[in-house]
Amino acid sequence: MREHEGESYRETLTAKVESLGLSSAVRFVNRFVEFPELMTYLGACDVYVTPYTGEDQIASGTLAYAMAAGRPIVSTPYVYAREVLADGRGQLVPFGDSEAMAEATLRYLENGPLERRTRRVAYAYAIPMRWRIVGVDYLRFFNEILGIPGMAGSSRSASHPRLDAADHPQRGSS
Repeated sequence: MREHEGESYRETLTAKVESLGLSSAVRFVNRFVEFPELMTYLGACDVYVTPYTGEDQIASGTLAYAMAAGRPIVSTPYVYAREVLADGRGQLVPFGDSEAMAEATLRYLENGPLERRTRRVAYAYAIPMRWRIVGVDYLRFFNEILGIPGMAGSSRSASHPRLDAADHPQRGSS
Protein backbone atom coordinates (compact mmCIF):
# COMPACT_ATOMS: atom_id res chain seq x y z
CA MET A 1 0.00 0.00 0.00
CA ARG A 2 2.83 2.38 0.88
CA GLU A 3 4.30 1.86 -2.61
CA HIS A 4 1.10 3.13 -4.27
CA GLU A 5 -0.19 5.68 -1.74
CA GLY A 6 2.87 6.67 0.26
CA GLU A 7 2.18 7.27 3.92
CA SER A 8 -1.30 8.76 3.35
CA TYR A 9 -3.18 5.64 4.48
CA ARG A 10 -1.25 5.32 7.75
CA GLU A 11 -1.50 9.07 8.33
CA THR A 12 -5.29 8.84 7.85
CA LEU A 13 -5.45 6.02 10.41
CA THR A 14 -3.28 7.96 12.86
CA ALA A 15 -5.50 11.05 12.49
CA LYS A 16 -8.62 8.93 13.02
CA VAL A 17 -7.20 7.41 16.21
CA GLU A 18 -6.28 10.88 17.50
CA SER A 19 -9.72 12.33 16.63
CA LEU A 20 -11.39 9.51 18.57
CA GLY A 21 -9.16 10.12 21.60
CA LEU A 22 -7.63 6.65 21.38
CA SER A 23 -3.96 7.59 21.09
CA SER A 24 -3.10 5.98 24.42
CA ALA A 25 -4.79 2.70 23.38
CA VAL A 26 -3.53 2.31 19.79
CA ARG A 27 0.07 1.83 18.74
CA PHE A 28 1.23 1.73 15.12
CA VAL A 29 4.33 -0.34 14.38
CA ASN A 30 5.89 1.00 11.20
CA ARG A 31 8.09 -1.97 10.32
CA PHE A 32 8.00 -5.66 9.53
CA VAL A 33 7.30 -7.60 12.71
CA GLU A 34 9.24 -10.84 13.08
CA PHE A 35 7.38 -13.98 14.16
CA PRO A 36 8.27 -14.03 17.89
CA GLU A 37 7.20 -10.39 18.29
CA LEU A 38 4.01 -11.02 16.28
CA MET A 39 3.11 -13.88 18.61
CA THR A 40 3.73 -11.61 21.61
CA TYR A 41 1.29 -9.07 20.19
CA LEU A 42 -1.28 -11.74 19.38
CA GLY A 43 -0.93 -13.28 22.82
CA ALA A 44 -1.62 -9.88 24.39
CA CYS A 45 -4.75 -9.07 22.41
CA ASP A 46 -8.22 -9.79 23.77
CA VAL A 47 -9.91 -10.02 20.36
CA TYR A 48 -8.26 -10.18 16.94
CA VAL A 49 -10.04 -8.23 14.19
CA THR A 50 -9.59 -8.45 10.42
CA PRO A 51 -11.70 -5.65 8.90
CA TYR A 52 -10.85 -6.23 5.23
CA THR A 53 -13.06 -4.20 2.91
CA GLY A 54 -13.84 -6.76 0.22
CA GLU A 55 -13.94 -10.37 -0.89
CA ASP A 56 -10.74 -9.96 -2.90
CA GLN A 57 -8.66 -10.53 0.26
CA ILE A 58 -7.65 -14.13 -0.48
CA ALA A 59 -5.94 -15.04 2.79
CA SER A 60 -4.52 -13.62 6.00
CA GLY A 61 -1.43 -15.12 7.59
CA THR A 62 -2.02 -13.15 10.77
CA LEU A 63 -5.55 -14.57 10.99
CA ALA A 64 -4.09 -18.08 10.94
CA TYR A 65 -1.54 -17.10 13.59
CA ALA A 66 -4.29 -15.52 15.73
CA MET A 67 -6.18 -18.81 15.59
CA ALA A 68 -3.02 -20.71 16.53
CA ALA A 69 -2.59 -18.33 19.47
CA GLY A 70 -6.14 -19.16 20.56
CA ARG A 71 -7.50 -15.64 20.09
CA PRO A 72 -11.20 -14.99 19.53
CA ILE A 73 -11.59 -13.44 16.07
CA VAL A 74 -14.02 -11.01 14.47
CA SER A 75 -13.72 -10.59 10.72
CA THR A 76 -15.39 -9.41 7.59
CA PRO A 77 -16.45 -12.35 5.38
CA TYR A 78 -13.64 -12.56 2.85
CA VAL A 79 -13.12 -16.05 1.39
CA TYR A 80 -10.45 -17.32 3.79
CA ALA A 81 -12.23 -15.94 6.88
CA ARG A 82 -15.52 -17.59 5.87
CA GLU A 83 -13.74 -20.93 5.66
CA VAL A 84 -11.60 -20.86 8.79
CA LEU A 85 -14.07 -19.06 11.08
CA ALA A 86 -17.00 -21.35 10.26
CA ASP A 87 -18.55 -23.62 12.86
CA GLY A 88 -18.08 -21.27 15.80
CA ARG A 89 -14.36 -20.60 15.29
CA GLY A 90 -14.97 -16.85 15.04
CA GLN A 91 -17.56 -14.23 14.18
CA LEU A 92 -18.19 -12.78 10.73
CA VAL A 93 -19.68 -9.33 10.20
CA PRO A 94 -20.71 -7.56 6.97
CA PHE A 95 -18.15 -5.54 5.03
CA GLY A 96 -18.15 -1.88 6.02
CA ASP A 97 -20.35 -2.37 9.08
CA SER A 98 -18.29 -0.94 11.93
CA GLU A 99 -21.26 -1.14 14.31
CA ALA A 100 -21.59 -4.89 13.73
CA MET A 101 -17.82 -5.25 14.18
CA ALA A 102 -17.97 -3.40 17.51
CA GLU A 103 -20.96 -5.48 18.66
CA ALA A 104 -19.22 -8.76 17.78
CA THR A 105 -16.05 -7.65 19.57
CA LEU A 106 -18.03 -6.66 22.67
CA ARG A 107 -19.83 -10.02 22.55
CA TYR A 108 -16.49 -11.71 23.21
CA LEU A 109 -15.44 -9.22 25.86
CA GLU A 110 -18.73 -9.51 27.75
CA ASN A 111 -19.44 -13.24 27.34
CA GLY A 112 -16.68 -15.30 28.94
CA PRO A 113 -18.12 -18.72 28.01
CA LEU A 114 -18.47 -17.69 24.34
CA GLU A 115 -14.95 -16.25 24.31
CA ARG A 116 -13.42 -19.39 25.90
CA ARG A 117 -15.35 -21.81 23.66
CA THR A 118 -14.33 -19.86 20.53
CA ARG A 119 -10.67 -19.79 21.63
CA ARG A 120 -10.68 -23.58 22.12
CA VAL A 121 -12.27 -24.47 18.78
CA ALA A 122 -10.13 -21.95 16.85
CA TYR A 123 -6.95 -23.26 18.48
CA ALA A 124 -7.88 -26.89 17.77
CA TYR A 125 -8.64 -26.05 14.13
CA ALA A 126 -5.26 -24.32 13.72
CA ILE A 127 -3.15 -27.23 14.99
CA PRO A 128 -2.94 -29.03 11.60
CA MET A 129 -1.84 -25.74 9.95
CA ARG A 130 1.45 -25.64 11.87
CA TRP A 131 4.45 -25.73 9.57
CA ARG A 132 6.06 -28.84 11.05
CA ILE A 133 2.76 -30.74 10.82
CA VAL A 134 2.14 -29.60 7.25
CA GLY A 135 5.72 -30.59 6.40
CA VAL A 136 5.28 -34.08 7.85
CA ASP A 137 1.99 -34.47 6.00
CA TYR A 138 3.65 -33.49 2.71
CA LEU A 139 6.56 -35.86 3.38
CA ARG A 140 4.14 -38.71 4.06
CA PHE A 141 2.15 -37.87 0.94
CA PHE A 142 5.28 -37.76 -1.27
CA ASN A 143 6.57 -41.02 0.22
CA GLU A 144 3.20 -42.64 -0.40
CA ILE A 145 3.25 -41.49 -4.03
CA LEU A 146 6.81 -42.79 -4.45
CA GLY A 147 5.98 -46.05 -2.70
CA ILE A 148 8.42 -45.51 0.15
CA PRO A 149 7.30 -47.54 3.19
CA GLY A 150 7.34 -46.44 6.80
CA MET A 151 5.50 -43.15 6.53
CA ALA A 152 1.90 -44.37 6.40
CA GLY A 153 -0.80 -42.60 8.38
CA SER A 154 -1.27 -38.96 9.12
CA SER A 155 0.50 -36.69 11.55
CA ARG A 156 -2.86 -35.07 12.31
CA SER A 157 -3.77 -37.87 14.68
CA ALA A 158 -0.62 -37.43 16.74
CA SER A 159 -0.24 -35.28 19.82
CA HIS A 160 1.04 -31.85 18.79
CA PRO A 161 3.23 -29.45 20.79
CA ARG A 162 2.34 -25.78 21.15
CA LEU A 163 3.03 -23.30 18.35
CA ASP A 164 6.53 -21.88 18.56
CA ALA A 165 9.19 -20.41 16.29
CA ALA A 166 9.90 -23.85 14.81
CA ASP A 167 6.40 -23.82 13.32
CA HIS A 168 7.13 -20.69 11.29
CA PRO A 169 9.26 -20.68 8.15
CA GLN A 170 12.24 -18.39 8.28
CA ARG A 171 11.94 -15.23 6.27
CA GLY A 172 13.31 -15.70 2.79
CA SER A 173 12.99 -19.48 2.81
CA SER A 174 10.78 -21.37 0.40
